[in-house]
Amino acid sequence: MQIEITEVSHFQQLNEVCENAMIYESANPGNAIAPRSQLLDKMALYNDISPRLFSLNKDEQLQVGNQLVALFKARLKSWSRVTSSSTVKSRLTTC
Repeated sequence: MQIEITEVSHFQQLNEVCENAMIYESANPGNAIAPRSQLLDKMALYNDISPRLFSLNKDEQLQVGNQLVALFKARLKSWSRVTSSSTVKSRLTTC
């Protein structure tokens, strides 16, 4: 038997909670929506994009945030790049 433990970023943990809330009714994203939205808005501001998630209600933040992260994962091709962008260590880029 082999056990593997992988450490993930705080942003990825918040995102998993939010994604699961769209699938499972028993999942409660209440404590994850606001911090993830703040990180996404901070990422937008760092990349000269006007932040908007803060102006949405929680349900809208959950749905729009899930779509944004899915887009980032598709465009940036790896969680490490998404995480790096979410912590404003690098700008959004596909290169």
